[in-house]
Amino acid sequence: MKIVLTLLLAVSFSFANYSIYYGDLKLGIIQDINTIKQNYLKIKVTSSLAKFFLGKKEVVYYNDDSTLQHTNKDTKYKRDKYHIIDVLKQSISNQLADGKIHINKEKYLNIKKKKDYTFQYVSKGRVKSDGSIKIKEAQLISLIDTKNHVKIIKN
Repeated sequence: MKIVLTLLLAVSFSFANYSIYYGDLKLGIIQDINTIKQNYLKIKVTSSLAKFFLGKKEVVYYNDDSTLQHTNKDTKYKRDKYHIIDVLKQSISNQLADGKIHINKEKYLNIKKKKDYTFQYVSKGRVKSDGSIKIKEAQLISLIDTKNHVKIIKN
């Protein structure tokens, strides 16, 4: 039964694409959220203003566990220092639960279930990231990081 649920979940995420916003500016589109399994997200930059400031056509947002090579000159590589990818990975794999997820001695994610999920990334006693995750029928609807002004919303 777990295998069937995992397969259904993977299929439902593989056909969805997501828009990513920084503040009120739409940066671009995440066409394949399954890259989260390899610890990165590839964002196709659609905003001409964002392309101008970045000087790139794509942004790869990766975490410390990613083995992705930084070889493409048209791609901006940005490390996920607020562990948003970790929260996304757990929400996609349907393993998001109340409680603390310890990253190391001084860093952890605090997840709480209310109407939707809320999360906080705490490092050295300071809240570095704070937001909410909305999941409906085993699909990610949105992740909104209010502290860092990042939104990932299903199209």
